[in-house]
Amino acid sequence: MNKLIKNPFERLQKGVVVILCIVLAGNLSSCAKNDLDFNNIENLYEQPLPVIQKAVQGKWKLQYYYGGFIGTTTIDALDSYMQIDENQIIIGDKNGITTDSPIIWEEWENFNGIEIAYLLSYNHQDEVNSLGRPYADRFMMWEIKNGTLSVWDCLMDGFTYSYTKY
Repeated sequence: MNKLIKNPFERLQKGVVVILCIVLAGNLSSCAKNDLDFNNIENLYEQPLPVIQKAVQGKWKLQYYYGGFIGTTTIDALDSYMQIDENQIIIGDKNGITTDSPIIWEEWENFNGIEIAYLLSYNHQDEVNSLGRPYADRFMMWEIKNGTLSVWDCLMDGFTYSYTKY
């Protein structure tokens, strides 16, 4: 029995539809892979600046910090907090605000073996250095692991601070 083909391009059309479905499914799955989990970002310092800025925005409670001269000092800091907005940082404790300063994001190249790092810099409210300028702190946003932000203060004998969001 001889069947007549009504549409000679029917197979081609079906093939194109199948290929388009595969391409679309691949694109959708790759979009899901590119979503960043802001509660878990290893090597936060290696991320583009907009990602770092978005990841650290909010109010953070200081849990403890460690480091110092030989790196073994651990200090609980239960009453301190840090609030980071788009361009402002506020640091305080149970006695009130200790720092309220604009943020300056500094790009450092070849910093401790890291090709490019962005440091969050701000001036202290009431402290001045030997030149009479406001004393500045610089921090590297190290990582966020299970919602805990680790911040390193970029000194040879510096401390690493652990914050949780609240």
